[in-house]
Amino acid sequence: QWVVTLGLPFYALSMAAANADVLSGRRARPAFGVYLLYVLYFPKFLSGPIERPSFLDTLDTFQFTFDRDRLDRAGRWIVLGIFYKFVVGRYLARFYFPEVSDDILTLIVGIIAFELRVYFDLCGYSLLAYGTSLALGIELTLNFNHPFFAGNVRDFWRRWHISLGRWFHEYVYDPYRAPGGTPIRLASAPILVFLLSAAWHGITWNFFFWGLFHAGAFVLYTRVFRHHDWPRAVGVVAF
Repeated sequence: QWVVTLGLPFYALSMAAANADVLSGRRARPAFGVYLLYVLYFPKFLSGPIERPSFLDTLDTFQFTFDRDRLDRAGRWIVLGIFYKFVVGRYLARFYFPEVSDDILTLIVGIIAFELRVYFDLCGYSLLAYGTSLALGIELTLNFNHPFFAGNVRDFWRRWHISLGRWFHEYVYDPYRAPGGTPIRLASAPILVFLLSAAWHGITWNFFFWGLFHAGAFVLYTRVFRHHDWPRAVGVVAF
């Protein structure tokens, strides 16, 4: 737990991406100071987003300039992040500890409150990081894009923790499905990604089953449901 608390998984993925690009020849070896700043850039301290190695170029050429309009926009993002994390998220925290003996309605409300609390907590922090960095003049990735308005499971994961999803797509999904891959590799790529994502969150059985559940839902959608013309509202309600 202390490893997760310190945010080391975020640093590990940032370092892995930069090192992979250097070793593959896609990027020249950066100066150590720029590399260290890329990994430990303080606005995204502990909880991301996980910026691509191209962020190294942004940091290498960065020069701070005072811009009143930019500071005004940054302040709006920061205020929204504070509201999400410390008002909405904290209020929802009161509801997501139901007892097993509680009635079914209480359990459902607790489950929904827990999911929303996770969203507002992570999204709030992401907005704080975005606004703080924007005030300095560097624009980070916006990690969430209204995921609960997604019409299907694939769209949901494109909107939820966007930087993490892009990392797994670029450094796991695409290489694993490299041209010439077997049908088994092509079909199992989503399962591998979700299991690795589950392990990144925690090496416990509950995360393992979480990964299997979402992998199954993703495969079921891409193989079956996407070929049917479902009203978008059906997918939104399903989430």
